[in-house]
Amino acid sequence: MQAIELRKILTALLIALTGSGSGFAGAAEVTDVKTPTIKLYDGNSNTANFRSISKQEAKASLPWKVTSSPQRGMVQVLVNGAPAWVKIYAITTDMAISSKVTDTASAPGSRDHIPGVTRGLKENAR
Repeated sequence: MQAIELRKILTALLIALTGSGSGFAGAAEVTDVKTPTIKLYDGNSNTANFRSISKQEAKASLPWKVTSSPQRGMVQVLVNGAPAWVKIYAITTDMAISSKVTDTASAPGSRDHIPGVTRGLKENAR
């Protein structure tokens, strides 16, 4: 009986420390960058103003604390104390951060996903 209670306590503690399972733990940090240049955006969209820094500059200022949950394929981080948004694919974090398909926005000028296309159905057979 004590083993079951201990398991419940440890599970509750694990959930409290890692978040509610939403893909964002709140304590995540960026530990590495994957691309030669990193774009630091002012907002969480591709149209926001940004500045680019080199991989060497980025690595010199790591780790960056992740301060938001994923939105549109980006997360907000603190770079030298200043908030900036970075694309998830360009960074490596110490904890898993996942972005839902509904959180990402289509690229400007691209066509939205048409259901059934991957199964060989034609576009007008919705």
